Parts: sequence; C-alpha cells; structure tokens
Amino acid sequence: MKKFLDVGFVPTLLIASLCISLIFDPSPGFGPRHQLFAFFCILLACLSILFRFRPIALLAKLKVGQSEVLLAMASLLIFFAIFDFFLKLIMPPSYEQTKYGWSLSANVSKEAKVEDSRGHFRAVVAKYHAYGFKRWGEVDSVKKKLLIIGDSFTEMPWVSNGEEWYSIIEKEFGGIEVFVFGAGGYGSLQEFMILDDFFDRVHPDLILWQFCNNDYQNNLYELEILSYPYSNHAVRPFLENETIVYRLPLPLSSLRKYSFTADRLLALYDKVALHKVATNIDAFVKNRKQLEQSASNAEKQHRVQLSQKAFAVTNTIMEMVRKRVGKTPVYMFNACNALTEKEQTLCSANKFICIENVSEYINSKERQGDEVKLINNGHWNKRGNELAGKQLADYFRRNHILD
Repeated sequence: MKKFLDVGFVPTLLIASLCISLIFDPSPGFGPRHQLFAFFCILLACLSILFRFRPIALLAKLKVGQSEVLLAMASLLIFFAIFDFFLKLIMPPSYEQTKYGWSLSANVSKEAKVEDSRGHFRAVVAKYHAYGFKRWGEVDSVKKKLLIIGDSFTEMPWVSNGEEWYSIIEKEFGGIEVFVFGAGGYGSLQEFMILDDFFDRVHPDLILWQFCNNDYQNNLYELEILSYPYSNHAVRPFLENETIVYRLPLPLSSLRKYSFTADRLLALYDKVALHKVATNIDAFVKNRKQLEQSASNAEKQHRVQLSQKAFAVTNTIMEMVRKRVGKTPVYMFNACNALTEKEQTLCSANKFICIENVSEYINSKERQGDEVKLINNGHWNKRGNELAGKQLADYFRRNHILD
C-alpha cells in the first residue's frame, strides 16, 4: 500500500482527473478544464521529483516546526508561480486577439435547432459565403449594389438562408446585387472595420446599416465590462483617443494576462456564468434593471457619464464611416428598439438617412399576440424576419430607392 501511495499516486491521479474531466466536459479538444487537470498533475509530478514528495505517505509521519512549514510553503508558492508563468509563456491564452475581435468562417454551414415559437422547434441551416458574408454578390456586376452591415440581427443564424429579413428585399428587388455581413456581438467599430476592408472591393451604390441599442455599450470598454457575464467573452477592439486598441472586457483581465492558472479557471467560470444567464435571459434583464434602479445617485450619475461617453465614441465612429464612403448613401435602422433621439442625432450629424417604424411595427404585432421572437432569445424568429423585411422593402419601394 505504501509503495502504491509513493509511486503510483501521481499517474493514478492524472488518469482519474482526465476521466472526470471527460465525463463532465465531453467536448472534443484539449480545453481549459483538461489543461488545468494536466497542469496540476504535472506540477505534482515535478514536486515529487524535486522534493522527493510523497503526498500521503510523507504527511502521515511528518514532524516539523512552524518555521519549516512556512519555508516549505513559500518554496512551493515560488515554484508554483514560476511554473505557472512558464506555462503562460508557451500556452495560448483562452481568449486570443484577432483583427476584428472574432471572425466568421468562410464557406461553411451551421446547423441548429431553435424554438421558433412556444413549443415549436425548427431545424435551420445558416450558410456563410466568401469572407464570412451571408451574401456575397457579383462584384463586377453592372447592377445596383446594396451592402448591408450589422450585428447578430443581420447574421441571423436562427433562420435558414432565404428566411432572413434581407431575403425579402432580395426577392422584391431582383435587379440588385446584395452583399450582407453581420456578426453576433459586433459593435460599430468592428462593423466599420469590415466596411473599411471591403468597401473598395464591393463599391456599393448604397449601404444599409443595421443598428442596435447595445452598440453604444459595445463601443465603450467601461460599459461593456459592466454587462458581464451576458457579453462577448473575447478580446475586442475599442476606439480610444482616435486609436484602435484591443481589450478583454472581462473581470480580472490583468491577472488572466499573466497567470495560466487564473486564465483557465476564470475561463471556466465565464462559461458557467454565461450558461446560467442564457437559460433565463428575461430574469437576468429584470434583475439588472432592478439593480440599476436601486443604485446610489453617484452610481447612476457615473452610468449617465459613461452613456454620454459611449455616444460620443459612437458618433466618432460614424464620422469615420461617412468619411470612408464619401457621398455613398447610408440608410440606418434600429433592429432592437424604436429609433431614439440619439440615433436621430447620429443620422443628422453624419448625413445618414434614418428608417423609422421597423422595430416599432414588429413590437406592435407582438402586442397583438403575434409571436415574432425566439423563445428565451431577443432576436426575431422567422415571422419577425418576414415583418422586418416587408417594412424595409416597402420603405425602399415607396421612396424609389432600389428601383
């Protein structure tokens, strides 16, 4: 028994840990949980070699004073810190930086099963084309070209291709080339970066910019981190002092940067926290509103100041959009809520054209009993996409914009 404890403890612990890890986290790949288990087992093995440490057998007969215990603990902590930092240098971080923060894969299909309405599930297939675009038309076409840019309301992975709101516009105006890029969680800066990279390839005749109220939050680091855990768990670009910087808007971001163990443990916590929120989004939103209402006057004032700062940053980004596209018409609508005075100001200041009564119309249908949104999800279902597409197509038809 003593020989087993002395010699077989480490490999037995390693095998048991990995088995437990695979049972509770059966996803493929060597993820954060597997890495943590391996890390601690390797650390224990190193300690066994360096200090001839027998975890159970030695503790049973250990007779040392307080100073020796403290010295041993300090030595172990120093060794742990060095080992942890070394792994941080050679292992990739849980959240890696890319140009746009995160990107959509090109020429792939994603299948999902969604609860389109209460008790009604649908199988959907979202197809992505060149550069991750949902639509990539003919760039050399002589037809009028429409470029649509937005966030998750434009990506729309919850309906199949041909069921998104812009598919209605395609069908209504067959004589146009349509280019569509939308990515879940994107803010105005990321959308501008897409526009900046593809504007000269597409040479659109007009641009349709899908906006959402949370774009203000996505555009400011201080607000984005306040939305945790219902936020995008990724390094993302922010515009600060007219310079693009990359930040991780998650708690203890500095500790994650330098510690392998903290990075992996916190990544697991992020996953659990987000899953807990996602199971009941309505309850999370209600709780956040209650917390904001019960906040102190100083906290409320700070929130107002952050909102003002976020609007200023957003307006600067929209100025960059206008400068980049020149005289190309830009139409903007809010997919989340009714157009506010802020969006009207953005439009007037940057010579955009605001399209009203898109969200308002869909919300009115919802009040009448029409199911227009996915269950436990604030995005439009198939019916909501149809309503939004018809509203926008009617607007373009009435104003002879896409004729």
